[in-house]
Amino acid sequence: MKDLELAKKIVPALGGQENIVRAHNCLTRLRTTVKEPLFVKINELENIDGVKGVVVEGSDVHVVLGAGTAKKVTDEVIRIFDVPRKS
Repeated sequence: MKDLELAKKIVPALGGQENIVRAHNCLTRLRTTVKEPLFVKINELENIDGVKGVVVEGSDVHVVLGAGTAKKVTDEVIRIFDVPRKS
């Protein structure tokens, strides 16, 4: 699945653009902070082709994508959905 397609599936499962406070990445993960963790559809995220796992710690939701993919998908989430990048 292409990075843009993956981003377009991940954002709604995170509760939508309006639920994402900010995003950044590490080597293997799209790391987000969400307003309302209860709006995150964990099962839906886990079933997206290309997602290797999901870690939720309070309002931080990490989508495990793997090396080489995490940065590209994060960049698409930030660009397409106008999500602030964590500095």
